[in-house]
This record gives sequence, structure tokens and C-alpha cells, in this order.
Amino acid sequence: MTGLNALAKSTAPSATMLAAATATDHPDPINMAVGEPAEPAPPFLVEAAKAALDQGETRYSQAAGIAELREALAQDQERNDGCPRPPQEVLVTAGAKPALMDALRVLLEPGDEVLIPAPFWPTFLDQALWAGGVPKVVPPGEDGIVSVSTLEQAAGDRTRVLILNSPVNPSGRVLGAELMGEIAAWATARGLWILADQAYLHLAFDPPAPTLLSAAPQAREKTVVVESFSKRFAMAGLRLGAALGPAPIIAAMESLVTASSTHPSTLSQHAGLAALRHGDVWVEEQRDIHRRRRDKVLETLDGIPGVEPGNPEAALYVFPEVEELLEMRGFPDDATFCAALLAEEGVRIVPGSAFGQSGYLRLSYGLEDSRLEEALTRLAGFAERSREVRPG
Repeated sequence: MTGLNALAKSTAPSATMLAAATATDHPDPINMAVGEPAEPAPPFLVEAAKAALDQGETRYSQAAGIAELREALAQDQERNDGCPRPPQEVLVTAGAKPALMDALRVLLEPGDEVLIPAPFWPTFLDQALWAGGVPKVVPPGEDGIVSVSTLEQAAGDRTRVLILNSPVNPSGRVLGAELMGEIAAWATARGLWILADQAYLHLAFDPPAPTLLSAAPQAREKTVVVESFSKRFAMAGLRLGAALGPAPIIAAMESLVTASSTHPSTLSQHAGLAALRHGDVWVEEQRDIHRRRRDKVLETLDGIPGVEPGNPEAALYVFPEVEELLEMRGFPDDATFCAALLAEEGVRIVPGSAFGQSGYLRLSYGLEDSRLEEALTRLAGFAERSREVRPG
């Protein structure tokens, strides 16, 4: 297409959203591609949004977000990591994606490198490119998660930012406090900025996931923490997130917001405020539901020959290794398997290659119980009977 710049010509839709939207002729498709809680947002949150609308909260708010929400986010973050934070170090955003994107925009010079540990959320790569940076994938260590040694091998003179995502999307792994402390010490010694993506922090099972700054408070002046309401409070459609970091960085991001989105939806902000004030019990109940569904997926996968289910400790995903299964059934790669599964069984999942780790699959268990049961039945049957490559 003429008129587009080189970057626009080279980009494609998100791998997860593309998988969720891929057409199929199956009469009853089931979507395990997108990570979104099955249950609706809690009623008190919905009522807060309605009340704000009834009270005429339809005008502009502050670019950084309403004052009460910024204060509540600062207090919430202090509970997470023990670091007191004034409201001027908080920016409310229209989801976690703008928080990540705008942080990269204000931190990167053209050509600066962004370290992205694999397996990774594909959006990290796209955002680094759109911000003028160079994404640099860091392979996992021997235990399947990032290590200081793999980071050191990947870093160079132009490295500027490390994106550290824990709990990890897609694997559901949780980085321990000791490891995060080591990584933070390494990054600060190199003068790097850390973007700590904590979107799944409150979806960790036992024990709770540590935060970067609880493990390494000395990294505070070089860290931007990114939070999301989408998974924690089932608010994906309301688009609400936050960035928390040093005041000069937050101020620069606020200036950028005034030239782009102006501010997130005022109604969503009031819903988010109610969520932070009243949502703790609801989140705990949802965590129990997620744990039960995770265990069901692991039980099913464990019974399929050639599948190593893995050990997700958080999030909404299971990330099994299926190299042996692919070889046994004659599939050349994980993407071909996913395409055939969709065509024959109507089940949408995402190949691990989209997350930088071939030979894996990402399955979201953010489904109602009956739909999850049906999806797993179809997946298990397909995996056990398919013996040749199917057309995608």
C-alpha cells in the first residue's frame, strides 16, 4: 500500500488478537487465545461507573487521572512493594499498553535497544519498534526463565531499557525475589531503565508474587511500574491501567498524553477507584476460581502423550511444551498444529513461536467451566488422533 511509512508497512496485528479473530468454519468455536477472566466485572465497580455517569462525570478530567484514583493507586502500590509514593509519581492510563508504550516513547532515543526476555508478550516487540527502539530478545536460562547471565550476553552499548514481566505472560511463571534483586542490581549497575510489567501480579497463586521494588527498592529511581485493571478486576473493555515511576518520567508521559489520548475515560476511572477500594475479597475469590481452572487444564495436558504441561504459578495461561507431540503426530511446527486444531475442532490457541519460544502452546483458561471442559475434550481428542499434517 502506498502512503504508509516503512514501519507501518512492516507491522502486523497482535498475534493473540489475530488468533482470536481468525475465521473458522467450525459451527461452535471456542476461544482459548485471549487472556480475559470469564466472570464479569464485580457489581460494585459497574455501579460506580453508572453513578459517575448519572452525576454528569462526562467532561475532561486531569490528564494524569483523577486525583482520588492517583492517590489510591499510590497506596495500592505501597501495599505491594513497601515504597511510599506521592500522587505526582502516578499516571492513570487507558490500559497497561499505553503505560508501556508512552514510557518507551519518553525513554528511548532512535536506535536504543530494549531487552525483552523470552518467552514474551508479542506487544513488547511492537511497542519497542513504534517507539523508535530496537527490540532485542533474550533467550531463557536453563530453567526456562530469564537470568542475569543471559541478560549480560544480550546487552550492548545501545541498551537502554529492560522490560521485566512477572508473573510472565505467556508461561505463568513467577520470578522469585532473589532473582529479581539480582536482575535489578545488574540493570542499575549498567544504568538501564526497567519497565516492570505487573499486569498479572494479583493473579498469582501460592505464594503471592513478589514485586520488583519489594525485592530491590534501590532500583526505584530507574524503574517504571506498570499496572493493569483488566485482569485483576475483569475490566478489559473499560481500558484502565497506570504507570508509577520517578516524577520527571511521569511528567513527561503526562505531556505526551495531552498530545495523544488526553486522559483515560472518566467513567472507567471511577470504576477503577471503586475496584481499589472494595475489590480485595472479590479478587481473592476469583483467584480461587482461576487456580481450579488451571489445575483442570494441567490435569488434561498431563494425560496427553508428548506434552509437558509446565508449572504456571500465576496469570491465566498454561504454556505446555509440545515438541514431542508435534514429532509424534507429524506436525512441522506449533503454528501448523494450532491452525489444524482450529480448522478441525474450532479451538483457538496461540503457538509458542508467537511468544519467542517454538514448540510450545499458550492456552488461556479464562473460560466458563463448561466451555473450558469442552475445549479441553476437543484438544485432547485432536492431539491423540492426529497423525499427519492437516491443511491450515
